[in-house]
Amino acid sequence: MRSFTIALFLILAAPALVFLTGGCGSGGTTAPGSGGGGVVIAGPTDADFVGGYFWNLWGGDVAGPTNTAQWGVVTGDGAGMINAGLIAQNLGGFVSGPIAIPPLPYSVGANGRMQLTVGGATMEGGISEDGSLLGLAQVTAGVNPSVAIIPRGTGVWSDADVSGDYHVSAFFWNGANEVTWWGGTATFDGAGTVTGLSVGTNINGAVNPPGAPLAFGTYTVAASGLMSWAMPATTVGGGIGLDGELIVLSGNTVATDTQILVVLIKKGAGLNEATFSGTYHFVALQGLNAPPPAYGSITGTSTSDGAGSWALNAFTQNRDGVITNAPGAGGTGYTVAADGELDVPGPDYRGAVSESGRVAMVAGPYTGGSPLFIFMFR
Repeated sequence: MRSFTIALFLILAAPALVFLTGGCGSGGTTAPGSGGGGVVIAGPTDADFVGGYFWNLWGGDVAGPTNTAQWGVVTGDGAGMINAGLIAQNLGGFVSGPIAIPPLPYSVGANGRMQLTVGGATMEGGISEDGSLLGLAQVTAGVNPSVAIIPRGTGVWSDADVSGDYHVSAFFWNGANEVTWWGGTATFDGAGTVTGLSVGTNINGAVNPPGAPLAFGTYTVAASGLMSWAMPATTVGGGIGLDGELIVLSGNTVATDTQILVVLIKKGAGLNEATFSGTYHFVALQGLNAPPPAYGSITGTSTSDGAGSWALNAFTQNRDGVITNAPGAGGTGYTVAADGELDVPGPDYRGAVSESGRVAMVAGPYTGGSPLFIFMFR
């Protein structure tokens, strides 16, 4: 195994993991900017990725497990380069940084798909229609599965701006098993306290439903939108995106062997199946603790018809460093509650869609099976 000291990415070749549907497809990576099929944006360019963004990444390493979480800020120059950034990471419980990263080249394809080159390895995913959000997954053979969710920082923020009820999902390594939080809610009081958290869990296939809300730590929000949440056993950092609809956090930012990616979507009102409509980029993480642990990351597009039918389109997946392309995973039903809770029975995922419909997420499965988290955006 070799690693990139500056870019903080691990590389590993390992056996395949059955991921999502178990379909394989042809080997190799997709052409630049083309993976996933389906057009999410008409005519995007490199210029759409410009300004300061919050970097949050989770990566899985079957050989350790020395899993990785990263957090920090990067700047896109709108001309094909991340030209500045400070990133910290938790690698197997060892916290380092933040360090300045070297320039990283990127390209945006005509269908809204994009690629970012990190230390000779390629991450692929998409950019939102207004350039305010990126999602990328590792698609280079021999490189550990990883997913980065990267919202643009805008506006002036304070603790008071993070107030009320949010849907919450997460994917993490708890030191012994892979875990997802599904069907979760979190309540922030606008004054620095998380007054209630209730989540369902899938711990290596063992499922527990959401319980009564519990007080769950404290939080701080900087004027830039940078946010820290000190949970009882884990502290995560990240930032606020999409005018407050979305918060993305990762850590542990203190030195324990817990690596976590947390996504919060502000609860809406009066939503329904039509809110979750159109073609979305997506990135996903899955863990399988057999043992030994094994991981998958995936990127592509999905389509929702706004009337209760959702399908994954063509996608590229990384199964412990083995890259395959698949034509899609077929369709399934979904429902959306008035507050945005998104339920996908059959594969048994639960999460949320934002009030604007720009972002959605699901996690689970809530009836057992390998922990899985999917994040969608357009």
